[in-house]
Amino acid sequence: MTAFAAALSALFADPNLGVDATFTPHAGGPSVPLRAVRVAERVDAGFALGQTGASAPALRFDAPRADLPARPTRGDVLHVGLESYKVTKAEPDEENLAWRLYVERGA
Repeated sequence: MTAFAAALSALFADPNLGVDATFTPHAGGPSVPLRAVRVAERVDAGFALGQTGASAPALRFDAPRADLPARPTRGDVLHVGLESYKVTKAEPDEENLAWRLYVERGA
């Protein structure tokens, strides 16, 4: 295990950062229990010169790739507590150790 992988595992396991979640593929198959980290991310709109920009929060969770070996797809669902989130986009992180799951509420 690399130093980055060890550090990432510690973040997911940290009770102050990581949350218990269940990942359910929309195409069927078994649900997968895992630890995820909610990430605060901002999306800026209004890039044209002279426009005032707006910033809105984007919902994103990071999940270990070891727990989700297949690439998550649009429509998959992440359950965190009593909330359900539909995956709108998934991409690997820079180290290829975690999935960045961009989600919307209410799956």
